[in-house]
Amino acid sequence: MAAEFYPVIVVGGGASGMAAAITAAGILGPGKVLLLERGARAGRKLLAAGNGRCNLSNRFADVSRYHGADPGFVGLASELTGCEKQYEKIIGDLLGRTVIATDLDAATRIARGLSYKFRVVTLDGQVVNAGGSLTGGSHAKNAGLLNRTAKIAELRTEAQRMQEALDADMQAYKQDAAELAKREAQMQAAQSELAVAHEDQIRLQISQGFHLRLTANSLWLIDRNSTGQRIFLHRRRTEFSLTA
Repeated sequence: MAAEFYPVIVVGGGASGMAAAITAAGILGPGKVLLLERGARAGRKLLAAGNGRCNLSNRFADVSRYHGADPGFVGLASELTGCEKQYEKIIGDLLGRTVIATDLDAATRIARGLSYKFRVVTLDGQVVNAGGSLTGGSHAKNAGLLNRTAKIAELRTEAQRMQEALDADMQAYKQDAAELAKREAQMQAAQSELAVAHEDQIRLQISQGFHLRLTANSLWLIDRNSTGQRIFLHRRRTEFSLTA
């Protein structure tokens, strides 16, 4: 079998490849152009174009023709946005190819089902861009930008509450510390008064016929007028200088 010769060979049977092959064939004539496509057939991607009707216009795209019955589908952004009549075309051009999904898992499924030709945004602000790239999160990250913003506000509120509680505790601590210092001062004053009263009592007893005697390490009051009654006063720790 003799080898066939083609002046033009186009690799890739997508929309661009088919258009190039048709144009070349129109110039060179039949049998002069070879189109190569690795898939089962050429032009399959055209089936997803033109609102699912295999045409080249996506102006009035209806995502309901693409996503199927995915429970995570919320709606087309342009349909979920209200505006005045005069701005509807602008909203359609800006948001007509943006899909809203409940969460990242649903967004990934819908984007895959749409061959990554639509931009899919989740309710918490994560984005699966046309082409499949992710913005604002990853498959392993459940919290998006909106969730993080809400979490920050929640943490700030909690931090303020904790600061207020800390301030109240510090105020109570200062009051307790002041009260403790006051009670300690009162106790020291009472101990001083007790010591003075005790010394006065010893002086009184000495003046009434008792005398002091230091034996070993103890201090005694001894009645020198009667039976020699002994009254233990104190275990000696320091030198005594008490006199009658």
